[in-house]
Amino acid sequence: AVTSPVNGSKVSTPRVTVRGRTVPGAEVFINEAEVLADKNGNFSATVTLDEGENIIVVTASDADGNATDQEITVTYDSGQ
Repeated sequence: AVTSPVNGSKVSTPRVTVRGRTVPGAEVFINEAEVLADKNGNFSATVTLDEGENIIVVTASDADGNATDQEITVTYDSGQ
């Protein structure tokens, strides 16, 4: 599950760190970028945002092939 950022949040910087927790050692894809969960199941990756609404898709799969998807929306407003 994604713990940060919160779905529907608004940010003023063009990059956001996506953090979450799943089963230990799971493969995690954040907008198609692959990261591995650590031995405690924690994962994180930095995502570059476009101005406006951004949809971030997080997919986690374990060694047995079980997969879970979560979609969150983050709005980037540079104030320009």
